[in-house]
Amino acid sequence: MSFITPSFLAQIKKSYGTPQFVGRYLNAKTFSPMNASEASYIHSQGIRILPIQSDFGSDVGYNNGVTHANDALTKARALKIPKGTVIIDDIESNSAVDAGFIEGWYTTISSAGYTVGYYENPYAGSSHFGSAFCTAVGKNPAIGNSILHSSEPSTGRTARNKAPAFAPKGISCKGHTSGRTVIWQYGLDAGGSVSVDTDEAQSSVPLW
Repeated sequence: MSFITPSFLAQIKKSYGTPQFVGRYLNAKTFSPMNASEASYIHSQGIRILPIQSDFGSDVGYNNGVTHANDALTKARALKIPKGTVIIDDIESNSAVDAGFIEGWYTTISSAGYTVGYYENPYAGSSHFGSAFCTAVGKNPAIGNSILHSSEPSTGRTARNKAPAFAPKGISCKGHTSGRTVIWQYGLDAGGSVSVDTDEAQSSVPLW
């Protein structure tokens, strides 16, 4: 995702309306990570921020989860993101992920006083996240309190005033819903002049 600049924000407003929040990367592999001046500008426009840690791969193993989380925490503290704010770990559909990684991220982020979140693809067969998450919850039920940022179903981008009713797919573990699926990426960037996804979040999400 590009930096949120006055000109880019003007394009977003023209095409989709004024956003209530934007997702921005703390650190990133292929995107431009957020910096303090950008965060200040976003907030000056009355827009809140969803902090996201990019998927760097190697989403396997407890120690990798800890390392990934500590990297996100270093950036969050440098930006002075207050404790309690959700920090989302981006786990893409093609990523290998296991329960150990999920637990490592959860333990490290929650111990630092932030709210734990995961971006994920919940449909069976679309990613490895669901089974890994359920295994992690089975080992540590507290992980089931994590915020989930669901990318499914994908219904297509819309203007804010035409957004669909909030209806993301959740995660079911042995027939029981687990995780708090309170963010929905319902529209994926499909090219065009404005490169953004469109998302909805419930008011309970502790944005920055």
